[in-house]
Amino acid sequence: MFFPNHGDIFAPCEAVVEFIFPTRHALGLRHASGLEMLIHVGIDTVQLEGQGFEVLVKEGQSVQAGERLLKADLDFLQKNGKNTATMLVFTNLEEKPLMEWKKRGTITHEDTVAIIR
Repeated sequence: MFFPNHGDIFAPCEAVVEFIFPTRHALGLRHASGLEMLIHVGIDTVQLEGQGFEVLVKEGQSVQAGERLLKADLDFLQKNGKNTATMLVFTNLEEKPLMEWKKRGTITHEDTVAIIR
């Protein structure tokens, strides 16, 4: 889980956009290795029905590590009582070996946070 200090959400690695939730608060990615990821912006943000979010990619699009995926209006989320905690969930990690953490704490979109072996 991370807490963005601005509204830009970036691709964690080279991947294909598998799906975008209709409410624009979450999207799914698939790496060429088969690793699947879900990026979910905020808690209970689905209730905003897409308000406060702008998706910058399309389903089926290939993206590079560090490419902007979506923008969230963090002030709007907070004014509407939503926590801005953002999750990156590996949905099929059990099929992959150990994850090695490279960095914790304050990060930028250019940092390598973890390596999946």
